[in-house]
Amino acid sequence: MACTSAGKYDPDTNRYSCQVTGDDCMFMRPDSKACAEMFNEGPDSDDGEITLEEMNDLPVESVVGIPCRSCEGHEDHTKLQDGTWKCNNCGDVKDMNTD
Repeated sequence: MACTSAGKYDPDTNRYSCQVTGDDCMFMRPDSKACAEMFNEGPDSDDGEITLEEMNDLPVESVVGIPCRSCEGHEDHTKLQDGTWKCNNCGDVKDMNTD
């Protein structure tokens, strides 16, 4: 098993960081399905899912956690005036209707 929200490995704690909670991952080997079942967090959880149609209807400056191709994880993105979304972590801009 694996998890796309797993961050860097910390040899001092022997754990990976979690990009969802900002804490250490609860699992020695990150497992997104188990995390979703036990904690309702991570990329496989139902919590906070939003459709493309709902995203298009959100006002400018709304913030949504979506996958970032540059950060390789789920990051907060802010909706811009032109309807694209800018990653708050790396600044990558994506058009959800074409990407």
